[in-house]
Amino acid sequence: MAKKVGKKQAAERLERAQKRLDAAERRWAEAEAEARRLIEKAELKAARLREEAGARLARRRQALERTQIVVAPEAEPAGTEEPQTTEFVPEIVPATTESSRAILADREARALRALQGLGRVHGATAQEWRVAVGMPPTTFSRARDGLLEAGLVSRDGDNPRDSRYILTAAGSTVEV
Repeated sequence: MAKKVGKKQAAERLERAQKRLDAAERRWAEAEAEARRLIEKAELKAARLREEAGARLARRRQALERTQIVVAPEAEPAGTEEPQTTEFVPEIVPATTESSRAILADREARALRALQGLGRVHGATAQEWRVAVGMPPTTFSRARDGLLEAGLVSRDGDNPRDSRYILTAAGSTVEV
């Protein structure tokens, strides 16, 4: 059974309920405004990241266009089935130009600098090289693979863990 209250008490309850409703609506409006602000901030960050990725992609395309691929002609007669060899020759751009940033990522430059700093004739193992550069293993692996692809470092051996990494002629002359 409902409790009977006077008109004054009912008016007070109605007023308190209205205040609570107003406060809830204010909090909802503030939360909605904050959500819009966060969405706008995330959209701006996503646009910035897309722009940076596009710029990195353009720099890498330019670096790829500056590389030369030389295919050695077959020296053997047509009867001999020797596989055709391809030599990758990266173009070395002086470190003072803006476009040279596209050739090596920061992690690759750090790794190359560390291997050059070790100055070993017989190269270094992956572990020795990683300790010298001071990178986490995954970052180091990416840098090492990038330098191998660019032809600045060569691997002596089949197993990456047991191999020694040696600067190529191009890797020895690059200033980073």
